[in-house]
Amino acid sequence: MAIGVVILGGCHARNQDDGVQVTQAWEHADAGNPAHPQMNTNQAAPNHPGIPIAIVDGESISRDRIVNLLLRSHGVGVLEQIIVLQGARCEVDARGLAISKADIDAEYDRSLRRLLSPLPAEENTPVNLAAGKRLLEQILSTRNISHAEYMLGMRRNAYLRKIVECEMRFTDEQLRVEFERAYGRRVKARHIQVATFAEAERLVTQLADGGAGFAELARRYSANPNTAPSGGLLRVFSREDEDVPALMRAVAFELEPGQHSAALRVDEWFHILKVEERYPPESASFQEARDELESRLRRRLTGPAMQQLQQTLLQQAEIEILDPVLADEFQRKHPHHTRGPG
Repeated sequence: MAIGVVILGGCHARNQDDGVQVTQAWEHADAGNPAHPQMNTNQAAPNHPGIPIAIVDGESISRDRIVNLLLRSHGVGVLEQIIVLQGARCEVDARGLAISKADIDAEYDRSLRRLLSPLPAEENTPVNLAAGKRLLEQILSTRNISHAEYMLGMRRNAYLRKIVECEMRFTDEQLRVEFERAYGRRVKARHIQVATFAEAERLVTQLADGGAGFAELARRYSANPNTAPSGGLLRVFSREDEDVPALMRAVAFELEPGQHSAALRVDEWFHILKVEERYPPESASFQEARDELESRLRRRLTGPAMQQLQQTLLQQAEIEILDPVLADEFQRKHPHHTRGPG
C-alpha cells in the first residue's frame, strides 16, 4: 500500500508563522450549524471568569470554576481533535478534494456498525441502526461525552478517510495474500456477547447442563442487538481474516462443529463462541476476484492508515495555547510539543 509517507502541506504553507487557531477550527467544524454562530476572530471573546453561571443552595458557581475543570478533564482530548481536523481540512483543500454531509453521515453509520458487531460487515449489509444509536447514547452517557463532541470526531474521520483513500495503492502480492484469506478454510459460528465474566460463566454452565440451546440463549441474553435476533449468527470467516478478533479466530478453528467455547474476553465484552460448520477452501479465479479483493483490503487497512495520519498531523501541527490551564494539561501529555503563553 503506497501510503507509508503522506506529504503534508496545505495550510502550513499558507500560514507559516501561525499556530492552530482554536476558534477558527471550531468554525470549520460547525460550519452551517446555527447552534454555533461564527465568531469574529479579530476580536477577543469576552472573558468574565468571575461571573456566576449557576447558584447552588445559595452559593454562586463562577464560570472559571466550571471551565477550568472541563479544560482539565476534556480540554486536551477536544483540542487534539480540533488540531487534527484543522490539519486534515488543509490537506483535503490542498488536494482539491471536498467533504460533504454525506461523507460525515457515512462515518456515523460506520461507527454504529462497529458498535453492533465484533465482526465488520459489508457497508450495504442491513443492520439495526436504531439499536446502534441507543447503544451509542448509552456509551456516551457512561463516558460523559457529548453528542457534539462525538460528531466532531466523525467530521475529523471523514477528512482523514478522504486523504487516505486517495493515497491507497495495492500490489499483486498484497492482493494474492488477500485472496488466500478470502477463499481459504472458513467457519460459520454463533456468539453470545455479554458485559461481565460472571454472566458469561452462568451461560456456559447453562449450556453444559443442556437446558437451552445456544441460539435460544443468544436471542434471550446476548447484548449484541445486531446478532441476537438471529441467535448470535456471525458471518462466515477464515483463519486469516484480520477483520475478526484474533482470539475469536484462534478458538473458532480449534472447536469442532457443535462445540462451544469458554468465556472469551474481547475488548470490553465477553463472548461465548459456538462453531456451526466448517468449509473447505474454495476454487475461485484470482483475476475475477480482483475488485473484491481490493475492496476487502481497503476496508481493513483504511482504519490503521487513518490512525497513522492522525498522529502525523498532531505531531506536525504548529500549536500555541493561550489558556494557561489548557496549556498546562496539554504539556503534561505532549511535553515536547506545545508553546504556552509568554
